[in-house]
Amino acid sequence: MPGVLDFDQPPGTTDWEPGKAPGIYRGDTWVHPLSFVDPEGDPFPIAGTLTAQLRSSDLSGPDAEEPLADVSVTVDGAQVVPTLPSEVTVGLPDRWVWDLQQVADGVTTTLLRGKGRTFDDVTRPNQ
Repeated sequence: MPGVLDFDQPPGTTDWEPGKAPGIYRGDTWVHPLSFVDPEGDPFPIAGTLTAQLRSSDLSGPDAEEPLADVSVTVDGAQVVPTLPSEVTVGLPDRWVWDLQQVADGVTTTLLRGKGRTFDDVTRPNQ
């Protein structure tokens, strides 16, 4: 089953470290397709409802903060596509935590979780 995936490498990175994936550029639309496979490498279909959030910390209970963002998640068989619009990524802090949860047949499972990083853009239109 899936494990931890950290979004703390710069977007466009081609040499991914194990367990790490590209971060988010501030102000860019973020789309990050994830393909799930079984131990034999065959597609592993994802069922149920998936939700994802970004928060500044993983505290729970009365100390929990409001989410920084609710991530749009679409599912097509074994491919899961989390997406954030540019209007959301522009306001993200430099560092955050996130998870992707599945609810299927009344069972809640955290499929992925980790730390994330927002990188500043260099190009600024109209400046």
